Amino acid sequence: MRKQVAGLVLAAVLIVSISSTLYYRDRGVKAETINEASISSEGALGDFAVISTKHHTMRMAQEQEQFAIDGDIRKSASFIIREGRAFIPARLIEQAGLGEVSWNSAQREVVVRVSDALAPLKALGFRAGDGFPYTESSIPMKDVSIPKPFLHESRMYIPARILPAYGVKVQWEPGELVWNWSKQLIDMSEERADTEKPEFSFTVLYPSSSRAPQVLLAQGSGGWVGTSGQIVEREVTVDGNSYNRISFTPSLRPGTNAMQLTVPTGERQRFEIRRNVTDDETIPLGYYSEGHAHVVFSQPGSGYTKVKTSEQFEIAGSIANPKDDWNAIKLFIYKYGITGYELVDEGELSIGSGGVFSGSLQLTEAGEYYVQVVSPKYLTYTTDQTIDKVSTTWTDFQIEVLSD
Repeated sequence: MRKQVAGLVLAAVLIVSISSTLYYRDRGVKAETINEASISSEGALGDFAVISTKHHTMRMAQEQEQFAIDGDIRKSASFIIREGRAFIPARLIEQAGLGEVSWNSAQREVVVRVSDALAPLKALGFRAGDGFPYTESSIPMKDVSIPKPFLHESRMYIPARILPAYGVKVQWEPGELVWNWSKQLIDMSEERADTEKPEFSFTVLYPSSSRAPQVLLAQGSGGWVGTSGQIVEREVTVDGNSYNRISFTPSLRPGTNAMQLTVPTGERQRFEIRRNVTDDETIPLGYYSEGHAHVVFSQPGSGYTKVKTSEQFEIAGSIANPKDDWNAIKLFIYKYGITGYELVDEGELSIGSGGVFSGSLQLTEAGEYYVQVVSPKYLTYTTDQTIDKVSTTWTDFQIEVLSD
């Protein structure tokens, strides 16, 4: 259910990001200097996660309606040799646990989808007699030439040579077709942690033969920002396997911070770190570069505020040198949920004489909220055909709503 916000409900607007740097007016310095102190390893969770590599091998003998994957025998139609080329039943990819296969009856097309973890291409479509694949949207990829798929005994057969597009190495051994692929697994020791500090340090073990993982931090407006870690130890031997240890120290917003640990092959694991804020702690209200130049808020006086469901939250401030066509600032309100922050309401505050604005909102459901304050449209945005005026984020803040 939508919350009541001061002002009118907005239509969608185009917003551009001018700078990711936050400024704090009460200190007059950039945000990067606020959080220079890092948390020592004492009290951290140690290895927050261990990333391992699982290798798989599948063998299929010609004219044998079965295959062996890591020694486990499973039933399947065999591959077919036609004009010196090997063709596999498309359904075999699903039977091997590599992805999903579906039939698009409208296009008479088989669509093979695999996880991002395995493939440079997530999905490809194939039609009997066409010497090129299709995108997931059924757009022909005519610049990619493949042996023509065909139907046999109501099964679609596709060329084995396309398997590398799904992250699978294929080789021919006497009488056998052999597939090899790898998958990385993420084993997390914790899926949630708590701290009272503005940063949190943790380490991750990953195979020394692999590229380093990254951590993605959820932004209040629904996006994700990646951060790289620092390798602190190399060639760590665990159970006969060699790992590197990498350390991450992400900066935290007050409240719950959703994150994802990602590996180069695409697997990812979501986790949360909650920054608990004491009642007497003041979180300065930050301004993005354009906001720093144009607006000052008198309310809220903090970047993080606790209110009760029965209380109203006041918003007020003034704009320096407002333009004649600057009629309102916009508010986008997000609530933290299972998938991260989700937009729950949009509204605006009118800009009055002298650039002054004020209003209030009341959030009647307990939870964690992120409020994005967006400017009037004044920045120039140029495309190939048009020149438009667009908005940008001036500031943002968080509200924790408590039940009465």
